[in-house]
Amino acid sequence: MEKQRTLWKNAAVWGIPVLFFLFFFLISRYAPLAGDDWGYAAGGRYNSALMRAWQNYFSWSGRFFSELWGYGIAPHKKLWNVLNAAVFTGILVMMRRLSGAQSHPLLIPAVLLLMMLSVPHELRMQTYTWIMGTTYVIPLMLFLIYVKLLKDYVFDNRMSTLRFAVCVLLNFMIPLFMENAAAMIFGADCLVLIYVCLKDKDKRKSLILFTAIAAVGVVLIRFSPGAMARSARYHAAFAELSLMQKIAVNIPNLMHWTFTAYPFFYAILSAVVLLYLRTRKGLVRNAGVLVCLLSYAVIPGILPQALTWLFWMLYLAVLFAVALDMDTVQEKLYAVFVLLCGCGANAVMLVSPIFAARSSVYTLFLFMLYGLILLERTELPDRAGGILTAMVCTGVVICAVRWVMLYRMINRINLKRMSQIQYYADRPDIEDLWIMGYPENTVHSADVVEGDDFHDAVFKEYYFLNPDSTLHFYYLKDYSTENILNG
Repeated sequence: MEKQRTLWKNAAVWGIPVLFFLFFFLISRYAPLAGDDWGYAAGGRYNSALMRAWQNYFSWSGRFFSELWGYGIAPHKKLWNVLNAAVFTGILVMMRRLSGAQSHPLLIPAVLLLMMLSVPHELRMQTYTWIMGTTYVIPLMLFLIYVKLLKDYVFDNRMSTLRFAVCVLLNFMIPLFMENAAAMIFGADCLVLIYVCLKDKDKRKSLILFTAIAAVGVVLIRFSPGAMARSARYHAAFAELSLMQKIAVNIPNLMHWTFTAYPFFYAILSAVVLLYLRTRKGLVRNAGVLVCLLSYAVIPGILPQALTWLFWMLYLAVLFAVALDMDTVQEKLYAVFVLLCGCGANAVMLVSPIFAARSSVYTLFLFMLYGLILLERTELPDRAGGILTAMVCTGVVICAVRWVMLYRMINRINLKRMSQIQYYADRPDIEDLWIMGYPENTVHSADVVEGDDFHDAVFKEYYFLNPDSTLHFYYLKDYSTENILNG
């Protein structure tokens, strides 16, 4: 039995990441450039990425490293195919390591894969297979690395010169990718600083330095000349609102992109919590079982909005109660830390003029990590664990096949579009350009909508089309292979 367990563990450690990398490389290869990708690819084609990112810091955005990524990577689609697969594989590996994955070496990565592949279309399109959406995912991977380093340092006293340097670098880089990622790492540093000030004062200097660097990053991204100018130009009305008015405007977005947008994820998380509570005792167990069972009635969205929001607040309270009911102090602190970081990443979006699916990726994945932490500490008989693992793996295979089929269709449409675009590029005298559009919920910002002058211009610039021509996107009723070929 021990030999078989070792075999499964080795397969989980090495086989799953390799297969996942190949899977993600395939769908990345099938995904086309879209929306902002055209602008960054055209802008970085003949210009220095570093110079353009520096210019944008003063004119457009404080997200320096995101701008650097856009101008440096968007012109090189084949490179992005590899890097995107590497980033998501890195997230998979780090999530597995942060959960422990010792008790259930195959079940935990399988559950994680099922969670990752069951996200709604909006998040998939905006972060998984969009070049500029990767700028939301990179800080997630970096933050998971940082959490691992912090955990090793605080609980196990593991800190070398190299680890210290990496921590300093991450505290500088992550804030300059994305605003809520900046708030997330700063909040994480503050939480750990409070803990070491109370329990381990020898580590205070290091945590004060990390927190200070993250704070500088928050200031640099929030008050950059580009961010201020962009806010004044495009979000002046929102900026004039009071703090409470901004929060009131964004509360529906907060509830949607924290809870109601992810029904499949919360169905899985509730199942994980129920499994964990199976061997627990007391009030937390009883309340947790009741709320998790009720979640299956709430998830379909049949309750009035006010009751739905109230339930999800209760659900979140149960998650914290379960964390505080864990066996050891370290386990309690770690689980609560993960939940607080996840909650904070979305909470700061209450004061943002744009609260989209991509902004919630940090909250969702940290809640995934919380579920994996519980699953690692769940006792399962070998037979039951084997059956459950087989069921989850079956779900993963079904999801993966559906994704491959979807992106094969997207690739066929892209090949058709490229032939049409090449035809018009070779004939610049044609004024009306008719290009096949993508069906709904397939690719983010793949077609230029009427009145979108910026994307209209960069689409033509990237594909060397007549800048004075008129774009027309047409759609098919059925995107079968034959219809795409002949459409």
